[in-house]
Amino acid sequence: MLPQEFGQCSNDHLPHVLLAQPHLCVLWKPPGWEVSVTSDEDDDAEFLPTWSKSAGSLRMQDWLAFNVGGDHPIAQDSSVGFGFVHRLDSQTSGPLLWARSYKGYYTARLQFAAHRVHKEYVCLCHGYLTCTQRLLQAPLLTIVEESGTGAPRSVVSSHGRRAKTEILSAWHFNDENDNSFSLVHIRLHTGRMHQIRVHLATEGSPILGDMTYGKRKSAPTWCPRLCLHSAGVHIDVGDGPLHAEVPLPMDIGQVLRAMKPVDHRSHDAQDRWAA
Repeated sequence: MLPQEFGQCSNDHLPHVLLAQPHLCVLWKPPGWEVSVTSDEDDDAEFLPTWSKSAGSLRMQDWLAFNVGGDHPIAQDSSVGFGFVHRLDSQTSGPLLWARSYKGYYTARLQFAAHRVHKEYVCLCHGYLTCTQRLLQAPLLTIVEESGTGAPRSVVSSHGRRAKTEILSAWHFNDENDNSFSLVHIRLHTGRMHQIRVHLATEGSPILGDMTYGKRKSAPTWCPRLCLHSAGVHIDVGDGPLHAEVPLPMDIGQVLRAMKPVDHRSHDAQDRWAA
């Protein structure tokens, strides 16, 4: 069993359990915490181990080993990514699927391979993004820069792999200087590296705080981080549907509340997402 205190923390800055089933858990991954996996749902994570382990970083697998490693051997098994079924970028917050058993891990991986896992995201981006529901499908290629840090990144390329990002809705806001921004609700159909970030940047609306794919060299002083949040995940590994919807964390919520909605529709979205 999970220790009693495992699910009692509601602090945005610390991991904790959101939902639990016999073979699978939904964990809260705060921004700034890293996730190691052996391979992501589309195998883009094969590039990650060479550069993501920064000195002094907060690692979800270390937190797992300390809290439940004695009762759940999978939490200390690097060959199966410590039980993590997928990953979220370090700066991205939201629900993270962790398998409590090897059965749960391999069953969940099969669900990802069959595209039966539903994941939704919310982000703040620059400019007024078109509000209509549509698909962004530019193919993405993962490259490793020869200079600098050698960190991998994705680029739009005809030689890239299929990538599918669905824009569900968008709402428009201004900051105190009348700069335009959009709150965007997204459904992810594939899992390429930095897929949402690249697709939105290609549309001319990079995510607020994105120093890799954005055109700005620095973020506004009031921007706490990359404003990308995983808002929901749905999966079923045989113990019944596991569905988690997670509101915006405090840092991004404060940014959204400080913005001025341009119409009633955006005002309603502000009340909903920044509650």
